[in-house]
Amino acid sequence: MQFIKYIFIVLLLIPCTSFAQNNIVDLEEIEKYLNSIKTIESNFTLTDTNGNKTTGKFMLHRPGKMRFEYDAPIKDFIVADGTRIYFYDSEMKQPSSMPLDNSLANLFLREEINLSKDIEVSKIYNDKNLIKMTLQNKKEPLYGSLTLFLGKNPLELTRWKVTDSQNLSTFIELNNVKFNTKIDENIFYYRDPEREKLFLNR
Repeated sequence: MQFIKYIFIVLLLIPCTSFAQNNIVDLEEIEKYLNSIKTIESNFTLTDTNGNKTTGKFMLHRPGKMRFEYDAPIKDFIVADGTRIYFYDSEMKQPSSMPLDNSLANLFLREEINLSKDIEVSKIYNDKNLIKMTLQNKKEPLYGSLTLFLGKNPLELTRWKVTDSQNLSTFIELNNVKFNTKIDENIFYYRDPEREKLFLNR
């Protein structure tokens, strides 16, 4: 679907937006928390800049692997296998892909998240209930920015946002989240639905 293809492009290829840091938090504590997340299983609600919503299931296995499956009737999906990210377009019945290192997703999927090395913390908002932190790749700022929303006491990732140069934002909110559970890694490999369909019909 064209709408889902747009979301995929926004998530992974959005142009840069500049921010200035306006608050101070314990980055070492946040970095330690983010690195403690090895797997995530959750439902998600995606809201685009026009308020359109889609839902589905999100799975993550660091380093390098994630999967978005959309609720019916949408048959598109996104999967990262540790090296590349694949987007399956159910209308075109074919995938497109890109290297994981060229994507915003790599800011969170990398083996070690270091908030003072090649990841730039360009903006922080901090109050008694919420930390909102915007990240960019220092070496490749044109890949875009990723804003993480963390609940406090205890720290917990609840949603994230991507924003383009025209201030068009896309939110993904996590619901019914399970952290650090065992996930079958076979789900993080791209399998062509059309080929599987042909195999099942033989």
